[in-house]
Amino acid sequence: LGGGSVGMVSPSAVEGATMVAGNAITVIADVLLVVVVVALTRPWGRRLPAWMLLLTGWAGTGLLVPIALTILPTVVITAVVGGSIGDGSMADWVGPLVYGSFAWQGGMLAIAFFLHARSRWLGAVRVPGLLAQARPLAVGGAVVTIGSAVVHSIAGVTTPLPHLPLAALGLVGTVGVLALAGGRPSRSAIVAGWVGSSAVCCSGLYATLLAVGVPGYPADPGVAGIAQLGGSVGGLLLAVAGLAALAPREGSLPFECRSA
Repeated sequence: LGGGSVGMVSPSAVEGATMVAGNAITVIADVLLVVVVVALTRPWGRRLPAWMLLLTGWAGTGLLVPIALTILPTVVITAVVGGSIGDGSMADWVGPLVYGSFAWQGGMLAIAFFLHARSRWLGAVRVPGLLAQARPLAVGGAVVTIGSAVVHSIAGVTTPLPHLPLAALGLVGTVGVLALAGGRPSRSAIVAGWVGSSAVCCSGLYATLLAVGVPGYPADPGVAGIAQLGGSVGGLLLAVAGLAALAPREGSLPFECRSA
């Protein structure tokens, strides 16, 4: 973005609107990630409105987990056997450094958020909560997300990555949230709902916004684009349903709760 050429074999490859937009979004997201992780691990973070940490933690999970599952294996294989990722416009070390860092960020963010949530909200969220509201949202989210998973699977026949992992994550999130909305809370259901809903929603929304808002962006054709759009809607419905299912009896949502 600043005009440097470190790691570039062909600098002209990063001069288009798509690359500028992608790199700008990445810079902003990385700055936010640093702030969020520091907030999660320092005492002053407890004074922040909880919804800020929940929303950014959820979005960060949704953007980084699919990278770890879909791109990191390719990076590792490429690093072992040699060669570069993409069209050869970047040096061989760029892919392992960048995408390996994304995967590492996702793992560390998940650990930091888990420890923060355990100390801040343990015992503050009870089930059943707003189950009457959660169940129809969960069913609606499940229908849309399963439909998106089917379309992802169809697209995955010819393009396995990222479609097959996103299809699997959508189903995992659906199972987790349906368990919560059914009054069967467990740590595994919460983790499954959190990871699955965020992955399909944030990845789908990111792909859709780039396709719509960036001129020349290579949008996913046909069924692949429908799968991404459907995942963004279904994942959001699942997330809201999960929050409603975990609400305390008095009706406030988990992000309004504080431990004693």
